[in-house]
Amino acid sequence: MCQPVKKALGIDRTTRERQALAAEDQARAAAEQRVAAEEAKQEAIQERAQTKAGDIEEAITERTTKRGRAGGTGRRGRSMLQRSAGGGSGFLGRFNR
Repeated sequence: MCQPVKKALGIDRTTRERQALAAEDQARAAAEQRVAAEEAKQEAIQERAQTKAGDIEEAITERTTKRGRAGGTGRRGRSMLQRSAGGGSGFLGRFNR
């Protein structure tokens, strides 16, 4: 007597509701998995960044101790280009005409 209304495909209302709930559950589970994967990815990126920062700091420290930072080593400034050792006007002096 009191039977659910059936569609042409033979699917009643409760079946559609169950399918909708199942689809929602799947979507929710997929979203949770995406969030968890993104968190894991960010953690891995942070770990790699910290490792790289440590490696760079170590390399810089090692390089500066090897160089000694004494005796005028390193980059030559603009003043070095303005005067020459031979008493001439220097490299940049020839453009001041």
